[in-house]
Amino acid sequence: MPWLIPVAMSAIAGLVVLVVLLSRAGGGPADQANPSRGGAAPKTADRRPAAGPSSGPAQAVQTFYTEAAADRYGDAWALAGPGFRNQLGGFSAFRAQFGSLRSIRFERLSTIRQAGDRATVAIRTTALHSDHVDRCSGTVDVVRGTRWLIDHIAVAC
Repeated sequence: MPWLIPVAMSAIAGLVVLVVLLSRAGGGPADQANPSRGGAAPKTADRRPAAGPSSGPAQAVQTFYTEAAADRYGDAWALAGPGFRNQLGGFSAFRAQFGSLRSIRFERLSTIRQAGDRATVAIRTTALHSDHVDRCSGTVDVVRGTRWLIDHIAVAC
């Protein structure tokens, strides 16, 4: 089953792109071009507060992808629980996977199940990368400790 790793990574990348594009749908300031990307088109993302204890499961998912699209990898990584970090393959793999992401728009971002400290968020996104566009949909499982964290994603692009 070694083929599952590239499939999962592709799905995760698509999900990220979708989340960022959906968060951008309401408008917001554009980021400056990232010089480390050789003057590539600037990434865009809403400037929203990090998902804290009072925010819901859907906000945690949106914030994760918004932060990743804005190259704030540390802030995004802080919203990934141990299961999702493992699914991503570690921090370096996460950064590499999200490196081409420019923006993401959410056509759907809604909590479809919530019981206690577990929830499932349904998403449908359009993610703009430096070299392609992903249209993805699926679900994101989140868990709550001191705040909501992404536990696992099941997304197809």
